[in-house]
Amino acid sequence: MRTLPDNIHWWCGACGKHLETNQGHEEHRPLRHVGLGGDGLFWLVFGEYGTWKTRFAGTFPSPLRIEDFDLGTLSIQQEILKLGPRCKVQHYDPEDPETFEAAEKSILSFDPRWRSLIIDSASGLERACASKAKAVSGHELMELSDWNPAGERFGKLMRVLQWYSLAFGCQILVTAHEELDREYTKGAYVAGPGGKLQAAEPTSIKGLPDLTGKWARRAGRLPDVILRSRVLNGAPTLVAIRETVGGGGAYWEVKDRTGTLESLPPTTWGGAQGRPWNYGAGYCPPFWPYLWQEITTRRKELQVANPTSVSVHHP
Repeated sequence: MRTLPDNIHWWCGACGKHLETNQGHEEHRPLRHVGLGGDGLFWLVFGEYGTWKTRFAGTFPSPLRIEDFDLGTLSIQQEILKLGPRCKVQHYDPEDPETFEAAEKSILSFDPRWRSLIIDSASGLERACASKAKAVSGHELMELSDWNPAGERFGKLMRVLQWYSLAFGCQILVTAHEELDREYTKGAYVAGPGGKLQAAEPTSIKGLPDLTGKWARRAGRLPDVILRSRVLNGAPTLVAIRETVGGGGAYWEVKDRTGTLESLPPTTWGGAQGRPWNYGAGYCPPFWPYLWQEITTRRKELQVANPTSVSVHHP
């Protein structure tokens, strides 16, 4: 089933099927509310290295699967050991042409009874797609004709991840590095005085996930929540509001379909040597349980205001 019918509202993991109502399945686990406003959410967190993207992944609900393309899970070994069999990590070499087929098989055969699926990172997965494209074409280096099939493979898997969050109520997280994306009307260089090439002025600049070509923008259409990770006043922070790039007219792009994280109240979390980190509105701690609690609280408030528009369920 690739389209979720309007009359389907639940997924029962014990029975392995979708349901119109949860009656008769109340004691089954996992039992998740599915569809828009359900128990699933598709997250994308992008930022520089060392800003706790993978550590944020380690706070997602278990049992969880991690597809590791960057060896980032080395930073959360203690968390993985504590989870034991409730966490499964698969490592990949994105330069190996066979990696894409292995990763594709693993993602497509994902058992939705697992609560969370982590892709660390999109940049690594995209590199695996590129390695596969080169292997098929026989090119030693990426050429123009390789980019389209590589992008198609990447886009296919991103849509599968979106489906898992919508149809099975899973929590999906994709991490990515960051880049400044520049667009030009006639190319990055133009003819200057005397016919010499000179750098052109970009028509637009945006801070986006580090993905090749148009896939940075296309990928941004799929997740429900896109946050930028950075260190702010010494604290690892997930930024839910658009921030300017260097104080200019360009912005780091984020989004939140839940309408919650931009206006989170100030809070404290984590810290070191007995000094907790402080967070303000739009600046969130990299701690999934807290963010999810605030999102579900917001949904309850909406349900009270308009009972027919939003459903809330706690898996």
